[in-house]
Amino acid sequence: MNIYPDIRTVLFFASLIGLVVSLTFVYVLKTRKTYEGFQFWMIASLSSFFGVLLVSLRGLIPDIFSIVLGGTLIASFMVYIAYGINLFIGRAAKKGLYLIPVGLTAVAQAYFTYIYPSVNARTIVISIVIAVLDLWCAALVYRGVSRKMGGPCLFLIAAFMISAGLNVIRFIWVALVDPYLSDFMSSAGLHGILLIIITGIHLAVAVGLILLNFQRVEQDLKDSLDEIKVLRGIIPICASCKKVRDDKGYWNQIESYIRDRSEAEFTHGICPDCVEKLYPGYTEGMQNKKAR
Repeated sequence: MNIYPDIRTVLFFASLIGLVVSLTFVYVLKTRKTYEGFQFWMIASLSSFFGVLLVSLRGLIPDIFSIVLGGTLIASFMVYIAYGINLFIGRAAKKGLYLIPVGLTAVAQAYFTYIYPSVNARTIVISIVIAVLDLWCAALVYRGVSRKMGGPCLFLIAAFMISAGLNVIRFIWVALVDPYLSDFMSSAGLHGILLIIITGIHLAVAVGLILLNFQRVEQDLKDSLDEIKVLRGIIPICASCKKVRDDKGYWNQIESYIRDRSEAEFTHGICPDCVEKLYPGYTEGMQNKKAR
């Protein structure tokens, strides 16, 4: 009796988990405040769902879909995440650079399917691409998010690092321990266990990205509250012209000072005392009309 999980079953349930994650990203995008880059994390989850689903159908549908397209979509999962993180932290992202791993994966999957068939080679390519992108994402989060949010997101960094480590283990296992795979779906059950763990870590990555978005919402709210508190403190104001000195030492009109630190807008009018002072004739005329 085989105590290990069946590869096709593992992949099918992994695709269902990917579908739930995708729907969660769509819900958050439609109902909550999100930032630039979040939409690419949603696309990444959809790419993972379809990619794993296609791979689970290997042998039931043409190889061009189950192997080449499925493997490319799985690699695209990490590409979209990395690109989204770049946008999220406000860093200029070169689209062409992110197309390279997608193109290399597609070419390698096609080559090792039709020209030089090799299950091991295809698995090694996917594992290396994902491991490298995991490390890249961890670096982006460590450097960019730390500056943006005032501190590192350790949960997300740990998830990326663990994912990279697991894919390196998978690469070593396929290259050295089990180098003669003839059919991925009938491979040793240890591959299934490793895929289950990787699926769990990728689920943690998705949760971490959603939490990262909410963390930034909280940070923006805190910054807004800090700005509002400025208006509650002691405000240096000129006794003559009524200009206000800001925290950089510049003197501004009081309207500009308040408008820059709140959502208040000003509309100008003139009070009765100033009308009487500036336009005494107008005031006297209005009083005579009322007397009549």
